[in-house]
Amino acid sequence: MIMEKKREVMKEKTGDGDEILTEKTTTGSGSAPEEKREAKQEKSIFQGRYLVYYVVGVIEVLLSFRLVFKILGANPESGFVSFIYAVTGIFLAPFYGIFQTFTTQGAETTSFLEPATLIAMAVYGIIGWGIAKLIEVLLVGKR
Repeated sequence: MIMEKKREVMKEKTGDGDEILTEKTTTGSGSAPEEKREAKQEKSIFQGRYLVYYVVGVIEVLLSFRLVFKILGANPESGFVSFIYAVTGIFLAPFYGIFQTFTTQGAETTSFLEPATLIAMAVYGIIGWGIAKLIEVLLVGKR
């Protein structure tokens, strides 16, 4: 980046008729419109990728809660647990039936291991990464 110094001298007259010289020096970047466009494009790429990773991150966290709750045998009638199960059920629908759910019966709780949750976490992570890369490729290709 090229830094330019601009020097501006101004002559002003006061009410008494005296002249006052004022000098103003500014420093700015001498970037061409091309560089500004590239910077804006890089910002767009960053924002697009950030949005994709944010959404995928939220989905992954919700699925992680579900996995832990199922493994530890959380009470499904609890408000928060039932909320997590309801929200994540939408994301797990395509993966049900791939593997059987393993059940362990304890004295007070029943634990489940849902391989569908693990598969969903892997698939959504890969899809998110792919979409982020696609955004980068499509926007960089416009240069």
